[in-house]
Amino acid sequence: MWLNKDPKQNLKTLMPLFAPPLAVLEQHHVAHVGRFVTPPEQLEAVEAAQRIAELGAHRALRLAVPRPDETPSIFTGLSGSAGSDFDVLNRLVADCIERKLDKLTRAEADEHHLFVWVRHTGAWMAMTDLPPPPEAPAVPPTIDMVWAAAPNGLTRVGTLYRLVRSGRWEPCEVPPTFSAVGEPARNVTRLQSTGRP
Repeated sequence: MWLNKDPKQNLKTLMPLFAPPLAVLEQHHVAHVGRFVTPPEQLEAVEAAQRIAELGAHRALRLAVPRPDETPSIFTGLSGSAGSDFDVLNRLVADCIERKLDKLTRAEADEHHLFVWVRHTGAWMAMTDLPPPPEAPAVPPTIDMVWAAAPNGLTRVGTLYRLVRSGRWEPCEVPPTFSAVGEPARNVTRLQSTGRP
């Protein structure tokens, strides 16, 4: 869960209050709630998401389903000027799709790929710290695939995700020839030529 930074917060007393609404989300198989996430369909789950927001969390994401022999755990992150935030990644990509859609639509090609450099601190931290998010921005029919790359230093790519239309974010192996310098199209060409995700 991502909590807004508040010096008056007492996490020791606050954390037990999150368990009941989180349990409701689990019962309804809702893995992600937040400001920029499509609300759940079930009324009870909607109310649970609202309660989580009232308690000061702007986002809750299930990272994994605990095994029967495991005790579920709640991890928190405080967000403010910098913090891991996949909502920022999805907004960044959605904005890039909007800006580049006309150019990609006009391009004569068998496939249209959009490459996005992720340099925003919150989105970069989310990509480098967490597994891919369950939510992804809508990809229009004229774009076949979206690539999101988080640089590692000045010339290397540390983390690479791909998003196929109507799919989910997937982590990809970064090819050794991949570079954080130069034209994104060269990287897409390298990805296609390796035949690897």
